Amino acid sequence: MTTSLTLVLVSMLSPSATPTISWQSDFATAQAMAREQHKPLAVFFTPTVGVEQVKLGAAFSANVYETLASDYVCLVVNVDTPAGKALLPMFRMPSTGGIVVSERSGDFQAFRHEGDLIVSAFEARLVKYAAADYVYTATESNPGHEAPAAAAPAQTPAMTYPSQLFNSYCPSCQRGRR
Repeated sequence: MTTSLTLVLVSMLSPSATPTISWQSDFATAQAMAREQHKPLAVFFTPTVGVEQVKLGAAFSANVYETLASDYVCLVVNVDTPAGKALLPMFRMPSTGGIVVSERSGDFQAFRHEGDLIVSAFEARLVKYAAADYVYTATESNPGHEAPAAAAPAQTPAMTYPSQLFNSYCPSCQRGRR
């Protein structure tokens, strides 16, 4: 009897199984929830084939999944739907997908990544952006794992014109030519 009572007490005191993420599918609702709960918003843009993988956490480590479940409002955007396609330009996200994480106020993107993400680099950032003392300074991305940005166009040198190209009349310049 003592053993079974101990097992019951231990099971009641031990943390429950991995928390589950309450995935949102509407941006306005997710944004309102994030502001109300004072949590950052994590937006996952994925094609139809990846939606269930994201929702099940198949793409994340256990730590990432737990951090998302406890510290974030999570939104999955299916980029193959009309609603998903409408959000892409708002976030300047390509149709191949990516991730955007806001800071707590929801006014700024603390992190953005286009394409596939290396989970180990993402985990530390999730903890950082969810911290109560995090102060937004600039949007970060996953350095070294994104396609390089298009090179800036070369600056056109200022045009210089030889003086003989200008056939303007100047009385002081013309004195010796007559």
